[in-house]
Amino acid sequence: MKFLDTFNLAFRTVRGNRLRTGITVAIIAFGIMALVGIRTAIEAMQQKFIESFSSMGATGFTLRYREPRFHMGGNSDVQKEKKGKKKEKKSNFGKPITKVEAEAFKSTYDFPSRISINMFGARDAVVSYGNKKTNPTVRVYGGDENFVDQNGFTFAYGRSLNALDIQSGRNVCIIGSDIAKKFFGENLEKPIDKMIRVNSIPFRVIGTLNTKGSTL
Repeated sequence: MKFLDTFNLAFRTVRGNRLRTGITVAIIAFGIMALVGIRTAIEAMQQKFIESFSSMGATGFTLRYREPRFHMGGNSDVQKEKKGKKKEKKSNFGKPITKVEAEAFKSTYDFPSRISINMFGARDAVVSYGNKKTNPTVRVYGGDENFVDQNGFTFAYGRSLNALDIQSGRNVCIIGSDIAKKFFGENLEKPIDKMIRVNSIPFRVIGTLNTKGSTL
């Protein structure tokens, strides 16, 4: 059978069974579409995981103070047995990290790395500008010049904190996009050099951050 005869037979078969042909083509098209959609979704999820873990810092670690959870009557002492004798040793668990200790660690940590000293301020702060104010749900952090980079944030406008800001302790702040949009609209450059109040304490805005999103 020649190729032309085969083609004519196939064409007559398709033309004589239009409904079955249409259903078959639709099923094949739907299968291809589903396959492409599934592969796209998997690649998107994989990329999101990579971005999320990258923002955490793949080669970074955090030292933090955590409130102790006492057990057995709240006794935080531990006992170590050495050569048949019991030696009592006070546990450092729950001992706050002081500012001097943190700065000493930062100055003596001579490995090739970047170190950021930061502290959690509040999770129920109220931010106000003019006659507008937020609900008491704003989180406040205190940080240094490396805080933004170490926590995976990026600047929309403005600058980061510098050594002079840290040493002088002047009231400057960097705000997120949600706070900026609430008070100043979609233009994230507009808040720069404006004075806002955090729990009635005035701060000058020196930078605004892009939206970071959430981690899966």
